[in-house]
Amino acid sequence: MKTTWLISLILVGLIVVGYFGKASFAATITKGTVEATVARLGKTLGEDVLVSAGVPFDVGQLQSDRDISFFDGESAIPIATTILAIWTYDNSIRSVLVQFKLRMEEGNKSKPVVMKWGQHRKTKDIALTEVTWDIPEAYIVLPSQWLCDSEVVGEQVPMDKNSFVEYDKKLLSVYSKRKNDPYKRDVRKDFFYDTVHTFYQIYVRTGEPEYFVDARREAIKYRDDIIIREGPEKGNTPHKNPRYVFIQAMADDYLLTGDQRSLQVAGWMADYLKEHNEVGKAYYRKNDERFFTERRFAFPFLGMVEYYKLTHDEEYLNLASKFMENLYKTQKEWPERGGFIHNLYSHDPEEGARRDEYGGSPFMTGLLLEAIVEYHRLTGSEIAKESIFMALDWLMKEGLTSEGDSFYYTTADAQKSKGAHPDLNLLIVHAFGYGYKISGYTRKDYLDAGKRMFRRGVKSAFLGSRKHFNQNFRSSGHFLAYIEEGAL
Repeated sequence: MKTTWLISLILVGLIVVGYFGKASFAATITKGTVEATVARLGKTLGEDVLVSAGVPFDVGQLQSDRDISFFDGESAIPIATTILAIWTYDNSIRSVLVQFKLRMEEGNKSKPVVMKWGQHRKTKDIALTEVTWDIPEAYIVLPSQWLCDSEVVGEQVPMDKNSFVEYDKKLLSVYSKRKNDPYKRDVRKDFFYDTVHTFYQIYVRTGEPEYFVDARREAIKYRDDIIIREGPEKGNTPHKNPRYVFIQAMADDYLLTGDQRSLQVAGWMADYLKEHNEVGKAYYRKNDERFFTERRFAFPFLGMVEYYKLTHDEEYLNLASKFMENLYKTQKEWPERGGFIHNLYSHDPEEGARRDEYGGSPFMTGLLLEAIVEYHRLTGSEIAKESIFMALDWLMKEGLTSEGDSFYYTTADAQKSKGAHPDLNLLIVHAFGYGYKISGYTRKDYLDAGKRMFRRGVKSAFLGSRKHFNQNFRSSGHFLAYIEEGAL
């Protein structure tokens, strides 16, 4: 449900958008005004600053970048715009790079402006300046409700509208420690589970410029220091494992800054994953004994989806569809179970599984379900929907401990004897919220289990490293958004 944010919304035109990222047939406001803030982020000489920002829009909300304008008080500001991306659902605008000069008295860190959309601007456009900076002189900060509704980083709810206050309290209490961790130039230490995507979600949920700056700095380090820029491994990381190739990080950065360098590197990463894809290996036949883990396919699959959403290049959607088909076939090998069942001894012999034990990893399943959820949000695929339900039912039948609020590390007997791993809950719980949503809010068992696991995960989360911080917060915020509409 949309809310009116600090704003006077002019409800002139409504369109019906039947897409899968929100409730079907959600009404989208196509004309209105919103109060924003220009935050001065850099030191500049004089009072005129160059404002530059990616401005995201919800599906169906904006049809032309000529139909936005900015005002300083009553005065229209000459601006430059260029479309960064369009939505695949209806070709409406997903994000626009907006630039303008603004007079700000020295010492002033912020200034209010008003954005109008859905009305053809009357000012003469200025020339666009290439984005070459790390941090812009000034940035357009929109309200958190706007940013969340735009779904620029997926479905979200603002922090000030979240009823699970302990979740955000814990997140913010640890955040300053994790952002200041010494930089190791090691993707496993600095970026495991995607620091950039995790940090940008905090910006979107708060609308606070300091979090934008932190996320942007992480994006630049990941892009410029970690991703290989030439040779046969171009687009990969030095650790040569696709689970560290985070296209989502570059997509977030590009959509919120308009930095073409991030789009270019996203292309290198997508090409690397395409050329080294293991789509066929996502199908694991019953009683096979080869190595397989759910996590192996999570980020390559997610990367294909994200890059298609940016570029509309059908090749990447086709690869994503092949991932989906093969993973679904894997589940159908054990229809009475429904998980991504594989040989647990081959998965990792040191975890104590017998050579003949077949099962899965709940937390890796949760990570893989991020890709399947995004694929379903994009396509509405029936096999993706069934795959999600099958995986959730397997998690509840085989992965959940007797207490009902946490999971085993794997379903091997040796791991079950070690008890629950509630620290992994928040990497899994998003899928229970999404399953509840796409059931038409009828699967109360998903909602109830999700809430139990969410609360236990918040209580028991270990957040002593970036890996663990990202593990707990990269997807769990989506759970709050998925269940929000069903709670109304």
